[in-house]
Amino acid sequence: MFHLYKVMEENGTLGSYKFADAGSISVGISKEDRAQILNARLLGTDHRQILMFPYNSGNHWCLIAIDFSRGTAYWMDPLRNRINNDASDVVRMAFDISNKKKPVWRIIKV
Repeated sequence: MFHLYKVMEENGTLGSYKFADAGSISVGISKEDRAQILNARLLGTDHRQILMFPYNSGNHWCLIAIDFSRGTAYWMDPLRNRINNDASDVVRMAFDISNKKKPVWRIIKV
C-alpha cells in the first residue's frame, strides 16, 4: 500500500480512497454485469477519489485501484507482473459504459 501511495503522489494522482465490495466485481457473474456494477461504483466516486477493490479471477487475489477522473488503473499483484485478462476486460468495459477512453494500466510492484 505504501508503494502505491508513493507512485500516486509522484504522478499527482493522490486523492482520497473509496473501497468496493470484492464479491460484486470478482468472478461469479458475467463480465458485462460486473462491468455495470464497477461502472456504478466508479460514478459514485468524487473527483480525484481512488476506487480500490480486491479482485479474484477464480484462483488468485490481487488489488486494483482506479483513478476514474484520470483514466488510470493500478494493478497490484505480489505473484505476477502482468495484468489478468479478465480484470482488464471488466475495467475496460466499465470505462466503455461511461464513454471514457480505454484506461491506462500501471503495474505496481509489491
